[in-house]
Formats: sequence, C-alpha cells, structure tokens
Amino acid sequence: MVDAIIFAWDNKHRIDFVHTVNYVTDIDDPKSFPLHMHTLCELYVFVSGNADYIVESNRYHMQAGDVILTQPNEFHRVQLLSQGEYECFYMKLPLDSFDVLPPKVKPLHCFLDRRFGEKNHLRMNEQDRIRLLKICNLFIQEKNFPNENSRMLCISYIFQLLALVNDAYDHSNATIAKGVVLTPLMRDILNYINDNLTTIKTAEQVANAFFITPAYFSKMFCSTMGVTFVKYLRTKKITLAKIHLMKGDSVTDACYESGFSDYSYFIATFHKETGMTPLQYQKKKYKDSSLNS
Repeated sequence: MVDAIIFAWDNKHRIDFVHTVNYVTDIDDPKSFPLHMHTLCELYVFVSGNADYIVESNRYHMQAGDVILTQPNEFHRVQLLSQGEYECFYMKLPLDSFDVLPPKVKPLHCFLDRRFGEKNHLRMNEQDRIRLLKICNLFIQEKNFPNENSRMLCISYIFQLLALVNDAYDHSNATIAKGVVLTPLMRDILNYINDNLTTIKTAEQVANAFFITPAYFSKMFCSTMGVTFVKYLRTKKITLAKIHLMKGDSVTDACYESGFSDYSYFIATFHKETGMTPLQYQKKKYKDSSLNS
C-alpha cells in the first residue's frame, strides 16, 4: 500500500510525502531496495518491521520513530532482516524548497549543515517520537486535499516535522552507528572519493592513494558495496551534474563542475544513466515546475 501527497510549495517547488506499507516475503532480493541516491534531501521515518538502514559507510538498526536524514549524493538503502510487514514514511525536499523564506530560517539545516555521511540517524525521546508519528499520520490524512483547508494544514505539518527534527538534531546527540558496514579502510576510501569526487577519474587513482593494487581495490569495492567502483563513481558524478542542471547551470558547466573532462563522453553517459540528454533533463525539470505552478 502506498499513500502519497505531492505538494506544490509556493505553487512551484514540489515536495513529496509518502506512506508505504509492504508485506515482505523475500528479504534476499536487493533489487527491491537498491543502493541509490537523490539530488534532493530526504527525511525518512521508520514505523515497523525488522530492518537496518545503510547510509554511505554506516549501518543503523531501526526502531519505531527513528529518523534517517540524507542529503544529495549520499548513497543509502534499507536492508530488511526478516519477513513480515514493513512500514515507513518519507518526505523528499528539493534544495530550493524554501527559497522564499528569509535566509536566517533554515528548514534544511539538519540535512545540509553536517559532514557528509555522518549524523544521518536520529533517535528521539519517547514524547517526541509519538509526536513525530502523529504528525506523519495527520499529514497523510490530507491526501488529495479533501477540503479547502488541507493545503494550509500540509504547510503546517511540513514545518512541524522539520522543526521537531531540527530541534532533536541540535539538542540531542544523533545516534552513532553501533556497527559499520565497511572496514576502516573502506570508510577512508569512501571519504576520499567524496572529498575528491570531481578529480578522480580511475580506480587506479584511488588504489594508489591507499597503496593497494587496482585489482585488489576493485574486487574489495564491489564485494563490499554491491556495485562496481566505475558504477559508483559514475552515479555520483551524474547526480552532481543533475544538481547543477537543476540550478540552471549550462550543460557545459554541469559537465566540468561534476568532474567530467570529456564533453561528448558526459553527454553519452548522462543519456545512458537517465534516458535523456542533459538539456532534455533540464528542460523537463523546468516544465515539471511550471506544471506544478
């Protein structure tokens, strides 16, 4: 079951709020919840099931009311640990969602004002967890905006959720992963890739930085991450290019600012990953914004 609210904030910027309930029968199928990333921020609220949540190099075991925060370009996925019901809420927030607000008001503070791949997991106190889940359920009740006040209610729920999460982020310690998906070496490698994303071209560059052979590095990376290094690097660069295109940068600027040195290769790679050229992608995003207005 999937319930979704697609909310056009200020008649332009789309915010998706989704409630899903699935009965899981095959926990060994990674295609059901693949490793992925977004060009936006995502607020994920776990409700029920037996699951871990993986963000970059950390694994978090989830309890009811736990929150996962991801920013653009952070790889993440849920990993189900047993069969049964799996329920969650999530909200997708484009980076420009709140551009209409004064600069001092920062609803996306808990997403963006932190180190990449760190403090992604929040576990609130019991009172705040109950309040959080209540707001989520009230939000979903406004599906299809059943009355003329529904949009105002949705606005209030968006800010209530973000205020509650930001307050928890600022005034309590975000849960630190009790176990990690990766070895210390792989954690250092991922941090190195993220810090040097636009200048890394090959596996050899990374392998040399850690004094290991390219063959060993490639095998270790694929077995640990479940994706080849080439695919991982390409996906991250394409996601970064999407962000530049959505900001209105030219295709040429998006190419070089995301770490591609060959313009033709960038066009071909972008098309292979998205099914459209960078210019088509940019025009589609602008068109979608106008349709939501």
